Amino acid sequence: MIRNLSVRHKVTAITVMTTTIVLALASLLFVGLEINNYRRALVQELTAIAQISASNSTAAIIFDDKAAAEETLAALDARPNIETAAIFTPDGRLFAGQTAATAGAAEEQMQPYLAELLRDDDPTFEFIWTLQSVDLYGPIELDGQTIGIIHIRSNLDQIIATIWTYLAVVMMIIGLAIGLAWFLAARLQRQFTAPIFGLVDTVNAVARERDYSLRAPKHSSDELGAAGGRVQHDVGRDRSPQDRTEFGAKRSRIRQPYEKRFSRPDEP
Repeated sequence: MIRNLSVRHKVTAITVMTTTIVLALASLLFVGLEINNYRRALVQELTAIAQISASNSTAAIIFDDKAAAEETLAALDARPNIETAAIFTPDGRLFAGQTAATAGAAEEQMQPYLAELLRDDDPTFEFIWTLQSVDLYGPIELDGQTIGIIHIRSNLDQIIATIWTYLAVVMMIIGLAIGLAWFLAARLQRQFTAPIFGLVDTVNAVARERDYSLRAPKHSSDELGAAGGRVQHDVGRDRSPQDRTEFGAKRSRIRQPYEKRFSRPDEP
């Protein structure tokens, strides 16, 4: 498509396309870094919450005090991003927190972690990410033994809202940049296209009028100006045989009246 455009439009289009691509890549990189930073911060936050909640729940698990465990988990309700929290026994049964429906889904999701927990002597926290939430599973330990599993689910509303905000700002910046690039390209492209258009007009005029004395205006001393001078030199030098014949006939017609007028009578 670009090949069929004029030089003026090609310069403008290439400038705008380059600006758009560079800004889009830079913006996507920025948004990606922000998302990664938020994920890292959320992991640190949930890990700290899980460690504190697990530490406060050890006594409740040892004495089978579900009410105390529920009270510990209820403290997480103050955090808007925490949707559910629960404590499970090492064999995967619900001990405290959550409803029966959400507990069933959590138990099913927790099965791979339970298998790893039984094999690993030093279990760590497991994070399961989805498009809408993140689930944390971590061990509750006492004297090096796992006595329970804590599960915390956090929504990603904040990061989703942040992404949409960043995307809106990015689109606005790209739109302004495209407008500015188009304006500047339309202004500055004359520095490149004016010598070309002047040379093309001159060559067309020479071909149309057979007037090899025409010269294109020199706009600059750069490569375009040098190319224009070279083309004009070649055009003036490389006349075809037909051009030479027409030029000779025209010169003869102009000289003929003067030759008859000033010729001597004894000349035939």
